[in-house]
Amino acid sequence: MISHDSSSSARSSSFGLVDKRLQKWAWQQRWTKLHEIQEKTIQAIMATPTSDVVVAAPTAGGKTEAVFLPILSILAAETEKLIGFRVLCVYPLRALIDDQHRRLAEIADLVDVQVTAWHGDIARSRRTRAMRNPEGILLTTPESLEAFFIVRGDHIQRLFAPLQFIVVDELHSYLAAERGRQLQSLMHRLDVAIGHSARRVALSATLGDLNQAASFLRPGSSGQAIQIRTRDEGELRMALLGFANEASESQPGSAEFAADEGRLRVTDEIPRSVFHALRGRKNLLFANTRADVEMYADKLRHLCEATAVPSEFFAHHGSLSKSLRKHAEDALRNPNRPATAVCTSTLELGIDIGQIETVGQIDCPPSVSSIRQRLGRSGRREGRPAILRLYVTEHIPRPDSSIEERLHLRLIQTVAQLDLLLEGWCESPTAGSLHLSTLLHQILSMIGERGGVSAPESWRVLCDTGPFGNVGKDVFIALLRQMGARNLIEQAPNGTLLLGSEGERIQRQRGFYAIFHTPEEYTLIGPDGPLGSLPISHPLIPGSHMIFGGQRWLIQDVDSRRRVVTLVPSPAGKPPHFPGSGWLVGREVRERMRSALASNESRAYADETAEYFLRAAQRAFADLGLAQTDVIQYGGDSYLFCWTSDLIRHTLRAMLGAVSCQVDLFAVALRCPSMSLGSFAGKLREALTSDHDPVALASQVRNRETEKYDEYLGDELTAIDYASRMICIQETKDYIEQVLSSVF
Repeated sequence: MISHDSSSSARSSSFGLVDKRLQKWAWQQRWTKLHEIQEKTIQAIMATPTSDVVVAAPTAGGKTEAVFLPILSILAAETEKLIGFRVLCVYPLRALIDDQHRRLAEIADLVDVQVTAWHGDIARSRRTRAMRNPEGILLTTPESLEAFFIVRGDHIQRLFAPLQFIVVDELHSYLAAERGRQLQSLMHRLDVAIGHSARRVALSATLGDLNQAASFLRPGSSGQAIQIRTRDEGELRMALLGFANEASESQPGSAEFAADEGRLRVTDEIPRSVFHALRGRKNLLFANTRADVEMYADKLRHLCEATAVPSEFFAHHGSLSKSLRKHAEDALRNPNRPATAVCTSTLELGIDIGQIETVGQIDCPPSVSSIRQRLGRSGRREGRPAILRLYVTEHIPRPDSSIEERLHLRLIQTVAQLDLLLEGWCESPTAGSLHLSTLLHQILSMIGERGGVSAPESWRVLCDTGPFGNVGKDVFIALLRQMGARNLIEQAPNGTLLLGSEGERIQRQRGFYAIFHTPEEYTLIGPDGPLGSLPISHPLIPGSHMIFGGQRWLIQDVDSRRRVVTLVPSPAGKPPHFPGSGWLVGREVRERMRSALASNESRAYADETAEYFLRAAQRAFADLGLAQTDVIQYGGDSYLFCWTSDLIRHTLRAMLGAVSCQVDLFAVALRCPSMSLGSFAGKLREALTSDHDPVALASQVRNRETEKYDEYLGDELTAIDYASRMICIQETKDYIEQVLSSVF
């Protein structure tokens, strides 16, 4: 628990507002100053007793103390003993709850405030005691809060009657996500159940738009909340390391590359580069897929064995067992041994893993926000510089390389993200989705909570005054009818909505409380116990090999009935395939990519190979004529390079399809095969002047079912829902006008 900088605590007006016992604790921690975020947040929470508060500050910047020192002081000052939790804290991960419980319990005990951690891994006896005597602060997840409503619906009012605060940690992880809409609904339903509205306090290290964050806390409001942001002014050391990946040994590179290929670092060198840069220190190495985590953890472990040094590289991702993840976390926390976790986003959030020296990233990061969040793990606690090392692979161009391959877009996107990072920018999630899958889930949850609910009451709580305010009555009624047709609900003679047979079945399922997909999985068992899990869609054949947990295994047995796979150590293996999805890129990143390609500027943070590919991309950009126009003819096809958001790009493809224009979608470009520029311009004008219906465009998409309960919505409602989150007609028309006016 850290505090740095700002004015002296002795002169601090905010410090004087804190309970004397907590002041004494701060002095015992040898605090001499409050951080700026602590000064401002303590004042905001204690001096303005009715306002919501949004706190945005770098990781390890003292946000936890900034929020809980004043909240604990408020609780300590109240003399009346009330039954029920007075503070509800919602975290996205169970591990965060366990970590925060350790941190908060110490200081809460000083002012006689109880702190209770609540999730599925907490012993039943501890949860039973908390139910008998609810008090103080409750730490939980959205899924466990959902379970409160369904399992303990009759007790909600008693448990939360004196609730004063709802604290949402890692707020950025909820914005514009179905899990976020679930949390919004649960917070509002809690207000309805207890008859008053608790103050909201939100924390995050990566918020782009604080107004959007404030609106998230109270949907339908104008976003009125005290907004507190502090910037990270610490030193950043950064390196972009390029690696060449030759597509085929039989195809030599172009003449301009031939003289240089021998000095370019190749992809196989990434593990060795990581090994020499990170060994002997505390680090996090992020990869974009669980398969890459397994591959690199395995290669790094073998490099340790080959050089006769202790293994210090550990795999960490969501499919690994809790014990394996904890083993990696404990190694990071141990101050007496070096350790590097090769991980996915599982270690992106603020679990306390001690002092991290370097953050590594393999391949283009998902977003600027993710880089910022991950980078916040490095250096901050002792005033050391944050260190970021990015490893990006590009193909050496061949005579038959595609037009996009010549632009080295993976590296260019990374450059654009780093440029924006250095400017202090990060994404703001796109809002506006109806989230009908989540609304369906919340209707079932309300029925489970109350035993039954009328249609007008469910509309009032969830839509009219709740977070689904953008769902019209006609769509809501259509949803209820569809739920009835699928036996999710039925209506009693007096109009009360009850669970139907299918609704009862899915509400009994283990994964009902979670709004995200929880696929059925095999459990993997090694010689020492459970190793983790794999989706049942993954083919597992006895006698084949795999890499899991950073180690190599032979599949000895597959028990399909019990869904258990037995593994034994093996010298061979390959990473399993994990399901995953890409991410949408915003307009700011795409525009910055174009700027990087259009200039001749180098980057001080790029090594020789990365700089080489940057220069090659800039030459190709100029040679193709893209410096003058975004629309070109290449190989008999027309290309439009869309330096705008992926939402507009996807919508434009659908609009062109509606006017009988065949379009192929690439990473950045749209290609119209065998079409002249004049004909393409005509199709753009036709798309611009046509009266497009967003739902009709969405109906063209065949894979619309992406959220958990979309399968129950039917074709019409899935098209309506998909259109709300993926189709933007007016923005796309504005973009077409811009293209036509600047090009044709």
